[in-house]
Amino acid sequence: MWDMKEKVIFLLAILFTVCTANKLDLSWQGLTKEKFFQHDGVVSAKVENATDLNLCGNLFDSFLDCSANLDKLQRLDLSQNRLQRFFFLCKNEDNLISLNVSHNRLPFLNDTALTERISKLEILDLSFNLIEVFPKHTLQHMKNLKILSMRANPIGDNLHEDSFIHLNSLIELDLGNISSKKLPSQLLTPLRNLQRLNLASNPLQEIPPLPTGLQTLDISGTDILILRQLTDVPKLQVLTMNEMPYLEEIDLGKDLRGLNNLATIRAQNCPKLKNIFVNTTDSDRDRQLLPSLKLLSLKNCSIGKIDATQLLPVMNKTAEVDIENNPLICDCEIIWILDLNSTRNHRENLRCESPLKYHGKRLYDIPTEEFNCSSFSSILYLILWSCLGLLLLGLVIGSLIFLLREPLGQWRTRLRRRDTVTYTNIIATSSEGQKMLEHCDITDYP
Repeated sequence: MWDMKEKVIFLLAILFTVCTANKLDLSWQGLTKEKFFQHDGVVSAKVENATDLNLCGNLFDSFLDCSANLDKLQRLDLSQNRLQRFFFLCKNEDNLISLNVSHNRLPFLNDTALTERISKLEILDLSFNLIEVFPKHTLQHMKNLKILSMRANPIGDNLHEDSFIHLNSLIELDLGNISSKKLPSQLLTPLRNLQRLNLASNPLQEIPPLPTGLQTLDISGTDILILRQLTDVPKLQVLTMNEMPYLEEIDLGKDLRGLNNLATIRAQNCPKLKNIFVNTTDSDRDRQLLPSLKLLSLKNCSIGKIDATQLLPVMNKTAEVDIENNPLICDCEIIWILDLNSTRNHRENLRCESPLKYHGKRLYDIPTEEFNCSSFSSILYLILWSCLGLLLLGLVIGSLIFLLREPLGQWRTRLRRRDTVTYTNIIATSSEGQKMLEHCDITDYP
């Protein structure tokens, strides 16, 4: 009789056999296509019954489905081989739903690669190959495709604007590091179900028009200077823009307005990013700016000052704010950061760059009274009192003019009357006097 321990081991062995019966792992065996298709009957039977076949890390230079009975195969991994081509020609329809041919030597995809025979394909990984040309009909049969990766191929600007027009089911697209300077304006807009998009590590200078349903966008490592087209994707939740060499500023009010679902913003390691602000005068709309924001990470940038009056409404709503390793100017204008709960988890590397006496010190280790805010306040008060004095002086002058308006008017009238001689009630006492007045010129003397 078996003891309890042996029974448990036996049951576990049966369970493992059942769970792995349809998975065949032949990775890193040094297999060539000739050796693989010349295996004995036992291995051939396993291949025929496999739903998952892992041939990663072998020496295949090509793959042809005619060489084996792969009727039940659903997932095929041919990554990290020496593939220059692959074919699906021998069956009317395959059950393949996942194909990984990444890290190979594919120079292009011919008409016999992605045919209608594998139209059930949902996951396709073409990353890290040598593909330079991508004709518009290459993916015309991939109508069920949900995930597509073309990362790290030297495609450049050779993508046709209709290359993805048939991918109505696509949810995730990776175009990172394909050496593209400009994507066609109508390349991405037909992807109405696209949720995740990676455009990182491309020399792009502007963001192309995006699908309206996009939720995650990565533009890290691009040459983009100004954020545009983002207000057209109201469902965006995650925005990543790390290591952007030319990004100098982020205007939350203009660039990200209307993104009410945006929860994460990452702009790390951007050497020229000096300013993040809200350029708007509509305070009512400021209250609704980025209402779902949970994480704002600006670490390792060149930010010296952060305007409290503009960013405080956003910062107070954000659960986590990371501004570590920035050259902060530690003065009265930055004290408000000390009161933020959102920065408490990122205090260790929150250090001062200037003034010199605080250089290298942690912001939270400096007592508030040492920031010498009195000089700043005195200047502010001086300006306010000067403006108030000028206002009072203007009011006094205006009042005097108003009160003295009637006496001044009478005085002017009297002056006019003194300037003119008027003769009234003249009675001629004799005929000679009357003649004198008739022949005399009446002249006004001052």
